[in-house]
Parts: sequence; C-alpha cells; structure tokens
Amino acid sequence: MGRRLVAEGCSRYEEGPSPDRSEADRRSYALWQQKQGFSGKDADGIPGKVTWDRPKS
Repeated sequence: MGRRLVAEGCSRYEEGPSPDRSEADRRSYALWQQKQGFSGKDADGIPGKVTWDRPKS
C-alpha cells in the first residue's frame, strides 16, 4: 500500500514506506482519501473499499 501511495503523490513518509503499518501510512492514506474528495471522518486514513478501488487520477 505504501508504495502505491507514494506513486500517487500521497506520501507523508519521512522514511519508507516499510512492510510494517505505521502512523505515516495512516496519514498518507488520509491524503489519498482527501485527493479523492473525501473529508472529515471519511478521510480518516483507514483504508476502505471505495477509495482503494477508485481509478488513478
């Protein structure tokens, strides 16, 4: 997931990504959700099927 987020320009990593899930993964995924138009609790950084399956922008 982290490599895809970096490729999509949604990186909040200072180092990595790594195989272990971290707070940087959550922040990066929240950025991805915001990029998709979600906000508030819908952009909490927790992966969900709707945002993950959306086509690349």
